[in-house]
Amino acid sequence: MIFLDIDGTLLDHEGGEALGGIAFFDAYRHELKGSSAEFLQQWYMLSEKYFEKFLAKQLSFQEQRRMRIKELFGHQLSDEQADARFNAYLYFYKENWSAFDDVIPCLKELKRNGFRLGIISNGDLEQQREKLEKIGVLDYVECIFTSSEIGVAKPNAAIFQKACESAKVSTEECYYVGDRLDTDAIGSTRAGMKGIWLNRHKEASPNQAAEEATSGAVKHGQSGGTSGAVTNGQPGGTSGDEFGGASVPKSIPVIRSLKELLPIVSENQ
Repeated sequence: MIFLDIDGTLLDHEGGEALGGIAFFDAYRHELKGSSAEFLQQWYMLSEKYFEKFLAKQLSFQEQRRMRIKELFGHQLSDEQADARFNAYLYFYKENWSAFDDVIPCLKELKRNGFRLGIISNGDLEQQREKLEKIGVLDYVECIFTSSEIGVAKPNAAIFQKACESAKVSTEECYYVGDRLDTDAIGSTRAGMKGIWLNRHKEASPNQAAEEATSGAVKHGQSGGTSGAVTNGQPGGTSGDEFGGASVPKSIPVIRSLKELLPIVSENQ
């Protein structure tokens, strides 16, 4: 069975967040200082800061949204005012949800080859399901597991193990594909699965995404991936510098696109 991450793996979250953020900035330009690029850098920082608090169970999903807005506009805002402004951002963000170009062809091919597909994701179950439906992926997966439902977040081994248990498969039989080395590939490997790192950007960062979006360079489904598998699971592996300075365990395959996934998972089918 193959489990997949959502944001950055199936859904172009960075592109959607950047384009949605720019539209939100334009709508509230009269209250915000600086350029759109500066705003996006601040928005990414707030998103990361408060989402981590949600994952650590320090804030509810709704509270972490409110706190982003209150830190941005001022804590004098009421909860209702903060909710209304976040909903404005959410509208722009959802309008820019899209799957990467390699997603649907890959899922179709995996299904044709008899693989069961599932999702393991940090976040709110309702929103993650909505994302999958919007980008046309929901019908390809048989189960969805999120941190809000299971009660622990990646890279905690329990979220991977409980997902496999619910799907009635052993961890050793399962692959996990995600765009974050530590959270996804290493986390799932430590839980007993076969982790695969989908490294679409190489050295892409939120700052780079902000600059690309501001210049109009962010395009749905095109995030700088290259063709040709780069598999770190082969003898000798690769240097950390080759993957943006990251230290990649030699047992973890590294791919640039989901087009490269089928040959890897087929080896042990």
